[in-house]
Amino acid sequence: KPLANLIMLIPMVCWFAFCLDIIAPALPFITDDFHVSASSLQNSMSVFFLVCGLTQLCIRSLIIKLGRRTLTLLCYIIIFLGCLIASLSHNLTTLIVARCIQAAGSSATLMISFISVRDITTNAKLRTTLCSYLSTAIAVSPIIIPMIGALIIQKRHWHFTFTYMMALIAIHGLLTFKLFPKAQSNEQHHHESKVSWLSLLIQHTNLAYLIFSGILGASTNFLFLSHSPYIYIVNFG
Repeated sequence: KPLANLIMLIPMVCWFAFCLDIIAPALPFITDDFHVSASSLQNSMSVFFLVCGLTQLCIRSLIIKLGRRTLTLLCYIIIFLGCLIASLSHNLTTLIVARCIQAAGSSATLMISFISVRDITTNAKLRTTLCSYLSTAIAVSPIIIPMIGALIIQKRHWHFTFTYMMALIAIHGLLTFKLFPKAQSNEQHHHESKVSWLSLLIQHTNLAYLIFSGILGASTNFLFLSHSPYIYIVNFG
């Protein structure tokens, strides 16, 4: 059922943008409430991306051990916990800890969503269609989500943005529990883990070039995202 798959997968790829961008409009208010400088608040963004990178290094082994479905539900609990701590934070240190927890959970769901497309269908055309929708959601969500954050802080305190996220996480977590397909067997995962990616890149130089270009582009994008809040606060806060 393509619609059910999209209802499950699209929010999974959007949690990363939610955790990262929804408080962007509130950054000037956070600096005032915590009595910190813009450069100090910038540390929360740098740590966020650092945790994302470390999580992605570990995600494959966790999928093999726990399975996609179990790990996804665990990630939802982690994101919910991070939002809860952030909603109760009264100093920058607590907020940074909460952001680290959010980063770990949201970056994992982003990766699991693409990996899970293989479990949903064996139809190559449908797989391509689902991946294209997921990629579109990744591209559009950083534009829409800060607007949602701006609407929230116009009516409520910036802490309420995390309460709003907690409600969304709880609702979609229940839907995911019902819709998520059963994971592949451990034997299949074990076989997949033995694939030599180095030999694959050596045999297919075009693939290696595309991966290198993607890494370079993603690094540039993350560099912009990690420093743009500081520029925003200094020049417009």
